[in-house]
Amino acid sequence: MFRPHPPETAPPLVRFIPLFFANCIPLVGVIWLHWEADILILLYIVELLFLLLLAGVKSLFAAHPPKETESDLATVSNATLSDTRGSVTVVSWLPPIYPRNVPYAFGITRRILWLALVLTIMLSTVIEPLQVLQQPVFWAAVVALVSGHLAETATQYFGHAEYEQLSPYGVLEPPARQGFLLVMLLLVLGALLETGIGSIVALLILVSVKILSDWAVYHVDRSTSVSRFTRWLAGPGERDTADSCATQVPVPSEEPTARIQADQRTVLLSSVFRSIPKSLQKQLPLAGMAWLVLLITVGEAFSALQFQLITLGLILGAFIFGTIIEAGGWYVRYGGIEYQRRGDRVVAYDRFFEIPQWSTPLNEIRNVEVASGRLADRFTDAQTFSMTSGWDDNDADRVIGPTADPDTAIEKFSLPVVTTAVAPIRRGPAVIALCVPLLALIGTLWAISRASPSLQALLFFFFVFPVVILISQRIWKRAYS
Repeated sequence: MFRPHPPETAPPLVRFIPLFFANCIPLVGVIWLHWEADILILLYIVELLFLLLLAGVKSLFAAHPPKETESDLATVSNATLSDTRGSVTVVSWLPPIYPRNVPYAFGITRRILWLALVLTIMLSTVIEPLQVLQQPVFWAAVVALVSGHLAETATQYFGHAEYEQLSPYGVLEPPARQGFLLVMLLLVLGALLETGIGSIVALLILVSVKILSDWAVYHVDRSTSVSRFTRWLAGPGERDTADSCATQVPVPSEEPTARIQADQRTVLLSSVFRSIPKSLQKQLPLAGMAWLVLLITVGEAFSALQFQLITLGLILGAFIFGTIIEAGGWYVRYGGIEYQRRGDRVVAYDRFFEIPQWSTPLNEIRNVEVASGRLADRFTDAQTFSMTSGWDDNDADRVIGPTADPDTAIEKFSLPVVTTAVAPIRRGPAVIALCVPLLALIGTLWAISRASPSLQALLFFFFVFPVVILISQRIWKRAYS
């Protein structure tokens, strides 16, 4: 919570002592001053979850791209915008937002809900969340806590331009590791939490994690010889999280001799077709975790009808929000692309961000074929060309399109396409891929719309139905093979 900053001229151990005692104050207050342990436990948890949420917002402004080799708690992979170059300034008094950081920012939501669910389940036998949430002193402490972290973010992260030295991975990883360590410790000491002194044990664990993480950050910043665990807990530093400079896209200086823009109607239609199953697959489990947290913590405060409306609101909200995010991300990534022929290179230039996204020599393009698995292309009679560019470790999968004039694209970019014929859809797998999730959806919605919906039906809808969607997507892909 409170982090004092002693003078830098003080001895190293002396500089850490105030931080140690500041973290021990809540424990001393509970044991000797008879403070309420439940309030402090829930306050610690709220602080950790808010720090993760705040880190997600801060990660949008991290100026450095993450290293390709990083793999840890806060990483993302194969996200739509993760390799997008460029930035956009929303308001003049804030630094630019980088689209490549958006998957990191939204990805932290999953970790927040996962952490909230696990902590709620483990601590529900130790504290009474509903009673704590009804106390004004708790909300006053939350407001003070949030205000303090927001002020620190404004003065340190933005005021001192820390965002210029960090990648999104460096912003998100430290609080994610702290939450992971907390869960592991609570799992190990779970049996003690159910005893008569459970609240004291839980608070002791929370304080210990706080002191341990603060010590790790303190020690790594001031020592070159630290243990592997201490360095892991402290989180990545500036030198560990970001490339020193972003690789520039090689673009010839001559003017383009050919331009083909991505067909807007096809991109929009493709974003809708793609976003609906992706939203169901990704967002329903998140809504399910939020629903379980509400059920355990404040479920008894609502009537059956009220909780049904809350459940419906979570389902619809997750679906609508997820669909907008997925569709918007896809359109931002591909809707503004203009494919240019510059000398002996093909350049994918982004008109939205006014920056080239990738460039490849014509003589390194191979394995060019019409992408047959794009349903939107079939509706608009457009075509998208998939290809491989580069050689050995530098090869990459690229696309040109969708374009409503594929013959011109082949001619202008000298694409070695064997045939532009699109394979017909195999009706058997297509019908199965559509009917299975539709029947599962109808049956589940009927079960949960009854006066007293079963818990099993709700859990199926939140956590198993997304798996049905995933399997159906695999079957759908077979319809094009």
